[in-house]
Amino acid sequence: MLEDRGTNYMRHGMTIRTSARRQTAGFSLIEIMVALVVLTIGIFAIIRLFPGGFLTILRTSEQTQAQGLVQEQLDLQKQLPAVPDSIVALDPINPNIILADISPETLRDESVASASSNAPGRYQDPYYVSNVNHFLHVMGENFRISAPSANSAGGSGALYMLQRGPVFNQFGTDGMGNPTDSLVVRGLPLQRTEQSSLATFANPTGAALLANDAQYGIDYQQRKIAFFPRIGNSSRQFVFAYEYLITTGGAVVIVPVIPNAATPATTTITVPDIATASLPPGVTTPSPVWQDIFASAGYTNGVTKPANFDDTLGFHLNADEISRRFRYITSAFDNDPYEYKWYSPQYATDANVGALVFNPSGYSQVTAGSTGNQPLTARVDYTIFDNHIIHEDRSIPVAPPYDIRLSLQFILVNGHVGDPNRTYDTLTTYNGMFRDTANTTPNVLVYNANTGDVITSIGAGSSPVGGILEDRPGILHLNQNDVQANNLQGATVRIYYRTEKDWGTELQKANAHYVQTDTPINVQYNSCYVGGSDAANDGGPNRIYFPLCEAGKTVVLGEFFVRTNQAAPNDRLRFANEAYQVNGDSSSFESVGGRLMTWIDIGTQHSEAASQAWVFDSQQTGRSVNNIRGGSIRVRVVWRDTNRWRKIENNSFLAQPSLR
Repeated sequence: MLEDRGTNYMRHGMTIRTSARRQTAGFSLIEIMVALVVLTIGIFAIIRLFPGGFLTILRTSEQTQAQGLVQEQLDLQKQLPAVPDSIVALDPINPNIILADISPETLRDESVASASSNAPGRYQDPYYVSNVNHFLHVMGENFRISAPSANSAGGSGALYMLQRGPVFNQFGTDGMGNPTDSLVVRGLPLQRTEQSSLATFANPTGAALLANDAQYGIDYQQRKIAFFPRIGNSSRQFVFAYEYLITTGGAVVIVPVIPNAATPATTTITVPDIATASLPPGVTTPSPVWQDIFASAGYTNGVTKPANFDDTLGFHLNADEISRRFRYITSAFDNDPYEYKWYSPQYATDANVGALVFNPSGYSQVTAGSTGNQPLTARVDYTIFDNHIIHEDRSIPVAPPYDIRLSLQFILVNGHVGDPNRTYDTLTTYNGMFRDTANTTPNVLVYNANTGDVITSIGAGSSPVGGILEDRPGILHLNQNDVQANNLQGATVRIYYRTEKDWGTELQKANAHYVQTDTPINVQYNSCYVGGSDAANDGGPNRIYFPLCEAGKTVVLGEFFVRTNQAAPNDRLRFANEAYQVNGDSSSFESVGGRLMTWIDIGTQHSEAASQAWVFDSQQTGRSVNNIRGGSIRVRVVWRDTNRWRKIENNSFLAQPSLR
């Protein structure tokens, strides 16, 4: 019988044993622990990648925001009809002195503001002279008086908002009870005519010969000055910026005196009107009257004479600038177009967004100039309150929702606790953008850029338009009913706020014009020195030297003459309107005549320039280099990353000159 191999037959009493016993599958405790260790190592390896990724995302976001803010501020400057003459750093101890030897590249934090107790109160706080707050003083922000606005001071003035506000401002009175502020507001420079105040054969009366009120006469030897007369019963004021010479260490040094609102007597000349009753019979046009430049006992119309003024050396010739001063008033405007008032309110003790209202008669006023009559132009010198206050111009949407997304995020709000490790800042609890320890100031301010009126104040004070701030994403929500009730749809607004990480913007500008000095020690923020043959004392023969405050900026040489290594007639060549970037590398700064300076080198564009490059061409301008002017503007944005400053900046060449 065949055996069926696919069937198991079990006999009674028999036990069948397989060749291998079946076992249950699984992991021991040791195997599980080993697997967990391996997984943990892998997970931690992956997690370690996230902080770097998060940091990269954060850096990229900050870079993108900074670049957007830089471009926004740069575009704003390009759209202005004119730009300031210069932006400089002032000596905290003596605001009459400009610090020309501080590089614009420095972002250092000061642990103390000044070792001297003579420093003004604001400068005793190191916060205001640290990092981007070094360069705070704007000189010559100029603009033409606009048409009066119906929304400005009840329709009685022409509004202008200072571009770099909020500004540092303090109100007070002078020795005669007149109101004062912290601005210097003046017109365009008058034309200088050097004359003698003494009687001569050609001028028996010694009267100044002036064609119109755009000229002034000056006698350096007799210390006298003359202005075109005005018939009336009041007076005019003129700003007298000048330089004088002293001897220091055996060298003759130039000392500049710049307009300073804190001590107006140092640069203000008062010119009395000539009363009609005092005119001789038949005389309707009086002659100019010479008057002393310096005040003396019983004579207060002149400027205060510097204590170290050397009567032997006297003035630095042809270095003075005279311009009509605008008078700050608190009462109603009269018929003098050179008047202005403040429209924006004062915040804290010394901050103001900088909305000014000018006499409406200034809009139709014309002034005589070398190129003919032109509209009345004002120039303002002022100090920026704080470069860490972000300001940006935006438009309110034309339809709801009326939301504005700010350029930056993480807006600071009152009560925020800051970083106590910032050695330059003693204020750690945030109480508003104006840092007033006694009062709470707003977190965000929104102003109407066309009327100078406050629209929204968040965090302190009342305002016509309600607003809610989402501080983390940086979104401002304006109340729909309030916007529509005030017809603000599409209005241009200027927004002020602060952010975490100390974000700040800094505007740097090459000076409008540079003059040549005879020695390196006398180079100021607005001057330069042409190198010579002695490298140790005169510098390189192909170089023009500038103070450190001009490092990295671009200048234009209007005309210069060069001796070359070529054969005649090409051994002396003339070049015009060439742009050069001033050396910004601190390791390449050069000591010339004992002064550390920066430079441009014409050899970068003219390899044919000889070792004795400059040619004095008396048939042309009398100078080897003529008409050197600033040609660049730079916007820098900075923010703090722990204890390190990060920055992004962009430069642009100026297409338009200042109004001068």
